[in-house]
Amino acid sequence: MRSVLRKFRLIGVGVTSLAAVGLIACADEPKVADTNLAAISVKSEADLPVCSGENNLQVVYAVWKNALLYCDGNSGRWRETGLAGPGPQGPQGKDGKDGKHGKDGKDGKHGKDGKHGNSSCDNVFISITDEPPGENCENGGVKLEVGTDKNNDKVLDACEVEQTAYICNGATGATGATGATGATGATGATGATGEAG
Repeated sequence: MRSVLRKFRLIGVGVTSLAAVGLIACADEPKVADTNLAAISVKSEADLPVCSGENNLQVVYAVWKNALLYCDGNSGRWRETGLAGPGPQGPQGKDGKDGKHGKDGKDGKHGKDGKHGNSSCDNVFISITDEPPGENCENGGVKLEVGTDKNNDKVLDACEVEQTAYICNGATGATGATGATGATGATGATGATGEAG
């Protein structure tokens, strides 16, 4: 089975290559994927790569749509998978009542600057695996799974999958009409004269 794991890193550039990492499933649960490939994050529609048969079913994260797109190589168009990217921040809770002001203490010494933290989007992963013909895809296709690396182990475990979608292959087309009869071939050379009777 072909499988893909893609990790999104949203930074201020047009198209950004994203690191691919391996997968280790949770205890007593199957692995989501076991093969690594690369994915990209695209900042604007103008930065989308050309969609063709060569990159059919390639998946990208469209920053301006906050959605995952895939390449339909048959039509040469990018289409939405139905999966969203990282969701918006939830509403802020109500502030508690202010306590009484205490007396100001003496200013302490300035501490050293801490290290820069990672963006929340660094923990968003995509897994892409072949989907055999069946209930989800009559003619087979691709299964997309998206989730957050909640335990920060740099892999997408099966228990961390939050969204699933399928990109299915189309049905086999009808048999084409019989072609026209070809032209008559050239007359062959005259054979050798036979022996006298």
